[in-house]
Parts: sequence; structure tokens; C-alpha cells
Amino acid sequence: MARLSAFGDLESTAATRIWDRILARSVNGDRLMLAVVELEPGAIAAAHSHENEQLGIVLRGTMDFRVGDERRLLGPGGTWRIPPNVEHEATAGSEGAVV
Repeated sequence: MARLSAFGDLESTAATRIWDRILARSVNGDRLMLAVVELEPGAIAAAHSHENEQLGIVLRGTMDFRVGDERRLLGPGGTWRIPPNVEHEATAGSEGAVV
């Protein structure tokens, strides 16, 4: 059985379309996933929830982000924590965002 390397390159990872105008590249472990998500200007991640907790950070651009009843405009360095099963949604700013 071939052994997988502990190292990789995000640019060589295939992008997956997760919503209209939103692409994600992920690094997957056995029990953890890290994703870099690229949102075009004005792209919308519609309201949804999921069983897993989610953490994130804005690397570039801005996002109007809602988690439960709380809403924030996040820019570079802005972070979020979404507990399991809590509805959330986000809209990329006029320059798009990388999170």
C-alpha cells in the first residue's frame, strides 16, 4: 500500500464548487478538514447548518457573516466559530473574499 505524504500544495489541490461563485480547496485528515474558500464579489453562502463545529478566518476581502442571531462585517484577520447545528450564512464583499 502506498504511503501518503504528510505534505502537499494547496495550488495543486482541485477546487470544488460548493455554491454558485464559491470554490473550496481542502486538506483532509482522518478527523479534521481545513478548507480555503474563494468567494467571488457578492457571492452568497446561503443559510444552512451542519453537525460539525466550524472555525474560520478571513484572509483577504470582506464578508457580511451571520451566525445564529449575531451578524458582523468581517475583514482580514476576522474570525468566527459556528457551534454544531447553528444556522449561518455569508455574503462576500464587493472585492470578493478568501477565507
